Amino acid sequence: MSLSSAAFSIWPSRIVAVLALLLSMATATGTARAADDPSGRVGRIVMAEGDARLRHDDGTPAVEHREDKLRNWPVTGGDRLSVGRDSRIEIAIGSTRLRLGEDSELTITTLDDDRIALELVEGSLAVVLRSDEVARELSIDTVAGQISPTGAGLFRIDVPAARRGEPDTAAATAWRQALVIEQPGVGRLTLKPGQRAELYRDGGWRLGTPESDDFARWAMTQDGLRELAGRDDPVPAEMTGADDLDEHGDWSRAPEYGWVWVPRRVGPTWAPYRDGRWVWVRPWGWTWVDDAPWGYAPFHYGRWVWWRDRWGWVPGDWTPRPAWAPALVVWNGNPGVSWSVSIGTGVAWYPLAPREVYVPSFRVGLRYVQAVNRPHVHDDRLIGRVVERPDEVLRGTPFRYSGFRAAISIGDGHRGRGDNGHGVIRAQPWRDAERLPPRVRAPEPPPPVLRRDPPAPRVIDRPYRIDRGERGERGGEPRGPDRGLERTIPAPRPVPSASQSAPMPVEILRPAPRLDAPPQERRRPEFPRPDMQRPEMQRPDMQRQDNPRPPVLQAPPRSEAPRVDMARPQPMRPPDGPSRGQGGGERGGERGGDRGGKPERWPLDRSDRGGDRGGDRGGDR
Repeated sequence: MSLSSAAFSIWPSRIVAVLALLLSMATATGTARAADDPSGRVGRIVMAEGDARLRHDDGTPAVEHREDKLRNWPVTGGDRLSVGRDSRIEIAIGSTRLRLGEDSELTITTLDDDRIALELVEGSLAVVLRSDEVARELSIDTVAGQISPTGAGLFRIDVPAARRGEPDTAAATAWRQALVIEQPGVGRLTLKPGQRAELYRDGGWRLGTPESDDFARWAMTQDGLRELAGRDDPVPAEMTGADDLDEHGDWSRAPEYGWVWVPRRVGPTWAPYRDGRWVWVRPWGWTWVDDAPWGYAPFHYGRWVWWRDRWGWVPGDWTPRPAWAPALVVWNGNPGVSWSVSIGTGVAWYPLAPREVYVPSFRVGLRYVQAVNRPHVHDDRLIGRVVERPDEVLRGTPFRYSGFRAAISIGDGHRGRGDNGHGVIRAQPWRDAERLPPRVRAPEPPPPVLRRDPPAPRVIDRPYRIDRGERGERGGEPRGPDRGLERTIPAPRPVPSASQSAPMPVEILRPAPRLDAPPQERRRPEFPRPDMQRPEMQRPDMQRQDNPRPPVLQAPPRSEAPRVDMARPQPMRPPDGPSRGQGGGERGGERGGDRGGKPERWPLDRSDRGGDRGGDRGGDR
């Protein structure tokens, strides 16, 4: 075989390898983008009474129901809900209801399109399941095992508070439909409807009868639950918040839009996305929380239309489980950017109309964009451009309500902030004839917020040390009792009391101003450093970290001072040095002179030393 024929025979295999490599890269990229997609199934807080709290797993401050109403707040995986005494809360996930009693805590471990995993840490939980499909996706963890329903029904799980000396227990009640309980290393138990089992953490169970208390009577009620919807109904049963629409509005058929829902009891100036506020919730960013009791499904699914001189909501094509969105609006402007003389800094937004594409402001893949837009947009090329070039789609799309003043709302992100630290944008109508600023995918996130806790005392992370043996390096040995002793002094420095404080040598070693001096000379003596504290705020043994040794200060001349060798460093005398020098100057002078100018240590130890003994030592040496 010639060289050329061999080369041509290799080419097909190389082409196949390159094509396989490109296909694998495209598959990996698509998988990675799909993994970035947020969940299309999100829960909702239907009702909260009393002391209720919602915590997120991203470290943001908790949301308190008493301060910022939790109704219509979105709930997703990683959230933790806690309820205090004489309080309760209800959560909806599609057609499923979770009812949490007082003194309870529930963690939503996983909530996505394929699974709902809960963990009851403490308290009482009732589950109203209306779909067999959702029942196969649900599991509840407790300290005594994992509980799973076998189908649609009504169940109750209890986890009493742990008590010292008693084993951890849990209880499961099958009110309607059977429950399966799995205990690791023990086995599986199936509870029939009407049975209750008390479970032990170390294994085993005890059967009993269901409890009848106030929580059971509230949990078993069916108020607010409508019959499961089918394809002939306007909205599917798994659309979270759809249960409230029939009570608060009316349905009609429009030839160009299909089903249209019109809310009752709204004012003449009312517009979608106006009676509520924007809150910053991860991973979506700015999320709309409406104030109306029905204000969940119409603001996270579907589109709005100005129809017959009023606003109506269009759910779009019927989908068994529609995808959730934080809000279906178009943003203009950005907080902190001045774009209008009349309102200063702020943003504007208006709702999407039917058949208009939604451009998410967070990181998404093609799968999520298709799910959230497919009931309204049937152009696959347009949906693909939303993922590839979202800003270009925003600039090039002629949105219907961009010039409709009755649909535009404005808000200021800087002046609206919740007490709990969450960023908040409040809404108000647009009353200006100025042109709107350029469209954006979403406003920037709010700046970091310092929590409003009481200020903690200032403490230095690395406390500095003052070694009293330092004087030995400067001409004398450390004192006996304090030899090798280190002191750690935190900041801020405490203010010494009258019994602990000692006068600073700075005031004594500098001459005091004369009363008969001119006014320009009647000034307080300057301190060695401008950043040092006042004498009454600092003790002699407490120095700054950046200046551990005090500067050498010379005393005013005295006629009776002994001759001192200035080549050696001079000690700092204590404040009562002059008074002691008057009474015992001869003894101190002899000691210092006989020892060759060795610095004197303070305070003097007079237990076994005298003037003659010190003098004799100096003379003998």
